[in-house]
Amino acid sequence: MIVTHPASLVKYLSFGAGLANPTIQRMELPFGTTPVYSVLQALEAVPSVVEAWWSPHIWSGDTRASKAWEGSHGVVVDVDYCPAGNHTDMPNDIRARVSGLASAGQFPGNLFHTTPRGFRLIFVTDHTILDRIVWKWAATEVATQVERAIQFNLPGQGFVVDSSVQYDIARLV
Repeated sequence: MIVTHPASLVKYLSFGAGLANPTIQRMELPFGTTPVYSVLQALEAVPSVVEAWWSPHIWSGDTRASKAWEGSHGVVVDVDYCPAGNHTDMPNDIRARVSGLASAGQFPGNLFHTTPRGFRLIFVTDHTILDRIVWKWAATEVATQVERAIQFNLPGQGFVVDSSVQYDIARLV
C-alpha cells in the first residue's frame, strides 16, 4: 500500500486572526461531501472577525511559516483592482459586474468572493498537495488561467493578479 497523503492533512483548513499573528487553528472540514463543498461549508461557518484570515495551506506546529509548510488543499488567486495603476476600492457597479461574470461561470476556479479592492478565485484540489514544486506549478497554471479570463472578460478594467503573494506558501487569505 502506498500512502499518497497523510490522513492528518486531508480534511483541514487553517484559520487565524491578526495579520501579524502566525498562529493557526486547524478546522476539520465537513465529511461526506465533495472537497469544494467541504471548503465552502467551512468558510461559511467561520464568524466574520476583523483581520480574520484562512488558508488552504497546512503548517507543522500550527505556525504559519514557509519552513513549516506541509501541504495545501488548493490555490487561491488574489485579483486586485488597480485602475490607473493604483490599488483601490472597487466601485459598486464594477463589483456587480465582476460578481455577475463569476455567477455566469466566466472565471476559472471552484469558489469566488469579492474583497473591498478586488476578488479571489479559489481552486480546491481533490487531494492534499505535499510537494512544493507541484504546488508552485499549480499556482502558476491557475494564475495564467485567471489572467486569460480577466483579459477576455474585463479588458482594460485595471484588474491584475497579485503576483507578490501568488507563490507565498506562508500566505493567508
